[in-house]
Amino acid sequence: MWAHLQRQGIPVAKPRVERCVPYVRSSFFAGEQFRDIDACRARAARWCAEVAGMRKHGTTRCRPAEVFAIEEQPKLKPLPDEPFDIPTWTHPKVASDRHVQIARALDSVPGQLVGRRLDARVDTRTVKLYWRGELIKVHPVVGPGRRRTDPADLPAQVSAYAMRDLNTLQRQASAHGAHVGAYAAAVLEHPPPWTCLAGQHAALIEGVVPKGEVVFHHHRTVEQLGPAGAACTAGLLTPVVS
Repeated sequence: MWAHLQRQGIPVAKPRVERCVPYVRSSFFAGEQFRDIDACRARAARWCAEVAGMRKHGTTRCRPAEVFAIEEQPKLKPLPDEPFDIPTWTHPKVASDRHVQIARALDSVPGQLVGRRLDARVDTRTVKLYWRGELIKVHPVVGPGRRRTDPADLPAQVSAYAMRDLNTLQRQASAHGAHVGAYAAAVLEHPPPWTCLAGQHAALIEGVVPKGEVVFHHHRTVEQLGPAGAACTAGLLTPVVS
């Protein structure tokens, strides 16, 4: 059987499409009995090729099977190798760190949409985020508990911290003086807990918790209180970072 889709915006096409239903019911199904679904499908294919496809259409006066073979079939695309990937839709809320949680994973969101709810389309490969019907972001799917962050989605002042960019932290610390840079380098040379104190001061950077927490907060302290070369020198002389 052939499926004829109704043309959009043309109401008179609707009864023409539905007119095929009583024809199939009376010409193919009426009075028939089928052993199983496979037998029904086999007889339907034969009926389409020998009966329905070869009749003369009441309007065009052409045989549907011939029109299909000449005009429609060459325009059809091949069937995909994989079945259709059925998506699911959710409506996550953008958190203060500019991420949404989908399937227990976190994905970054561009723009100033903190506190807003988005439409999220998820299939086995991609996560597509929509705001008011407009596609604003596409992420590959990551596993539960993982995070997918695009640096372009975050403000410049927190991007380095959110992406755990320790080189940027080191450069920013060195810009405040040699002792501050040396102190930061000494901290970053050590393994956790010195380079990862997650969650202690997340509010200072709008909820984004980076690796290199100590260096970041020391950098902020220098910005707020002024040069701290003497304090850094004292820190380097103590066993805290030696």
